[in-house]
Amino acid sequence: MQKSSFYIEIEKNRENKDLNKIITKSAYDEILKTGEEKNKVFVSLCGDLEALNLLNKTNLKSVIIGFKKATTKEKEETFLNLLYQAEKLRKEIIIVGRELRDESFESLKALEETVSTQSLNEKESVLSAINEALVDTTISADIIKEVSQNVFVSIIESAEDVEEVAYEFSKNLAYKSIIEEDFKQARVLDISKTILSEALNVADASQIYTKELIYGVVNGVNDGIVKSVEKFKDEFKFAPDEIASQFALIENELKNLDEEFVLILKNLAQTCEGSAKTILNELLKKEYDSYTAKMKKLTSETISQLGEKISDMELSSKFDEIKKEIVSKGAKFIDDFELNQKFENIKKELEETKIFSKFRNKDAKEISNRAFTASKDRVSDSKEECSDSNKE
Repeated sequence: MQKSSFYIEIEKNRENKDLNKIITKSAYDEILKTGEEKNKVFVSLCGDLEALNLLNKTNLKSVIIGFKKATTKEKEETFLNLLYQAEKLRKEIIIVGRELRDESFESLKALEETVSTQSLNEKESVLSAINEALVDTTISADIIKEVSQNVFVSIIESAEDVEEVAYEFSKNLAYKSIIEEDFKQARVLDISKTILSEALNVADASQIYTKELIYGVVNGVNDGIVKSVEKFKDEFKFAPDEIASQFALIENELKNLDEEFVLILKNLAQTCEGSAKTILNELLKKEYDSYTAKMKKLTSETISQLGEKISDMELSSKFDEIKKEIVSKGAKFIDDFELNQKFENIKKELEETKIFSKFRNKDAKEISNRAFTASKDRVSDSKEECSDSNKE
């Protein structure tokens, strides 16, 4: 009886330390090439292992991995292609979004130049409003570090409304940067840490208005996160059922967000020096739970709202198909000996073609000055509103 190519390959490599990988690969190749009924081929492979005195549970698992991969080959290729196309589309969306932001910036700047040459009774108010719009357009995660340091230095040097302006700037910077992309806890915390670290560095170096700057920035970043969660919560009300169904993934991004934020503060308190360290520890000792209570309440409400949406959802036949497909794909991934490499190749291709916003190349000092001015103006407007309200 003629020996199968599987038998020959395994016999040749029976002492190889990577025998299990070879069994998997050989089983996969044998099932694909024979064209016979796959279950019969599987039984035949088991017979080959038995003939070689290699039939045991470990080796059988390797055959099963090859069997699963061979039986789902077409679906896997379709899935990977869809994944690639989805990532490609996401990249294109980011590019168009950034081009839109660039165009918006240029339009607003041209408008600012035009207004500057006009004789208007409220010209300063108009220019202030345009500047705030420009800042909202340019602020992004790409330039957090560069802009934060410059603005915090300007706030200290101005010596006016330090805590209020630091709060306004940090809240706006955190919020705008977070909502730029999908809400991901790791990204939210990374943005927060960058802003807080720059504030602590400036506070420690300046040795003046340290408390005001730190309190303003910590509370500002906290409220920026809260504002972004509020936006996420509002948008989620109208999310398609397919998105809402990813309950565990979305819940994971919100769960313990307040605790993770406090942990960042504690870690920064351990690493920073001088008066900044003292003040941050002082803030933490004053039960920072009261500061993050709103964040905790909001994330809990959002998770609860998500659960209710899942409970009330009437799953259509199409959604059932999607759910089954997700389950089948999940099962198929187990022990897949080549899938990780395929994903790595996709990620590598995306990394090689990664697009950076041209805002990163803009004059960071100009953006910093604009952001500082906009933050001061917001504080000033807020004071005027309070004053008018008291008069009434």
